[in-house]
Amino acid sequence: MVDMILEPLSELTEYMAKGIAPKYTEGDSENAIYVLNQKCNRNFKISYEYARLHDLSKKKVSDERYVQKYDVLINSTGTGTAGRVAQMMEVAIPTTVDGHMIILRNNEKIDPLYYGYAVKSHQPEIEELAEGSTGQTEINKKRLMDEVIISYPKDLEEQRKISTFLYEIDQKIELNNEINKNLEQQTQALFTAWFESFEPFGGVAPDLWRQVTLGDIAEIKTNSFNPQKNPDVLIEHYSIPAFDEKKYPVFEVAAGVKSNKYILSNNSVMISKLNPNTKRVWRPLCLSDMAVSSTEFIIFEAFNSKHKDYVYSVINSQGFTDWMCSHTTGSTNSRQRTTPATTLNYRLWLPDDESMDQFLNAVTPMYDLIAHNLSQNQELISLRDSLLPKLMSGEIDVSDINL
Repeated sequence: MVDMILEPLSELTEYMAKGIAPKYTEGDSENAIYVLNQKCNRNFKISYEYARLHDLSKKKVSDERYVQKYDVLINSTGTGTAGRVAQMMEVAIPTTVDGHMIILRNNEKIDPLYYGYAVKSHQPEIEELAEGSTGQTEINKKRLMDEVIISYPKDLEEQRKISTFLYEIDQKIELNNEINKNLEQQTQALFTAWFESFEPFGGVAPDLWRQVTLGDIAEIKTNSFNPQKNPDVLIEHYSIPAFDEKKYPVFEVAAGVKSNKYILSNNSVMISKLNPNTKRVWRPLCLSDMAVSSTEFIIFEAFNSKHKDYVYSVINSQGFTDWMCSHTTGSTNSRQRTTPATTLNYRLWLPDDESMDQFLNAVTPMYDLIAHNLSQNQELISLRDSLLPKLMSGEIDVSDINL
């Protein structure tokens, strides 16, 4: 048990402020800086994917509102997003935040990295500080400062030991994500080289290859699972939110699921029919006997189960995504869908058996490593999230942990 000091967040915070009301611009220039918003904050991390640009020539930004390394950012508004916490580990480009986020900056009492993990450990509590009517909820900043009680060792070196241990777990997760991103790029590049530009074959399709449709090599599966008839079953649920969150299924009791699902098998690969311009392609892990999918996915199974990863490579290709986007129904982007049956008309090259084996021998080990890394990341996330409150409260000493 580590001796800990308990103080409100206000006693450990040097600076707190809401972000700016941006003057947005589409052009990147010396007068533009990036603006982070609620969408950028997920899983304790900041992504610039949804960041926009602010025009400094129309509105200046004070120095203290430029995001700094180790700043803690909290979503201050939004139903379902208010209270999310992240810490900036690097600030490579000039950045600020909009008025829907709060910047927190530690004082000298506490190590900046420890400060970030300490605030993150209180995220469920911070989420409860959102006040107001539905759609207008906002974090009460005074309650944030006064009611969130931070526990920390007085010794800065002890703080650094704890925060460094947690950071190393996060770094391993990030490394796995980078490896997976690289592997995905390699598999897609291989598919393009083999089946679109035919680079290994002098730029032309080999004589033994045939042009077929996706429906010639795979079928769409719609075997249904009714959670209302099986309320006590633990399901391995592949949903669009789960994909967007961390590309990992959610394990939950069927009683909490309201609609029917598709049953998955070890031969299943899947792609979202909803808004196909946002690519969601999944090679399910099927870690249990009851893996099921949202009906917003199209489930394909190869007639020859040995060709599963070839079918996955096809639906993961840019050509297939472009084809799906050109065959949508619905007038607005949020409601556009591809009709599943039409996907079976997609034309592709079917290689001879020897070429198929060579291709699969190249890509399947990469797909398997991606799956392994995803599973390892889930274990690391569970470990981090279980240790975080115990380390932050002094319940366990980091020196007692043997990974």
